[in-house]
Amino acid sequence: MKWSIFFILLFSAVACAKNFSIKSSAFSDQNTIPIAYTCSGTDISPPLAWSNAPAKTQSYALILSDPDAPSGTWYHWIVYNIPSSIQALQENMTLPPGV
Repeated sequence: MKWSIFFILLFSAVACAKNFSIKSSAFSDQNTIPIAYTCSGTDISPPLAWSNAPAKTQSYALILSDPDAPSGTWYHWIVYNIPSSIQALQENMTLPPGV
């Protein structure tokens, strides 16, 4: 199962985001996510870290979609209002208040 992670920068000039990147130490881009992070495993969130956000970034939104789900694209989670001071979400994350 391949998942897509979309990261949205909530600020005034999206074009400045060309060097922005998001990665996981648990899997690489466009590869199969390990079973531990699925309902067939322990069903926990994977570790995620991002870098090079534009200076005026106010907050982040994270959308995790599964484009090859049996019934079509399935959105597993949408997390928004992540403060710009946060640069990573740990495995099995606990979200800060307000997110």
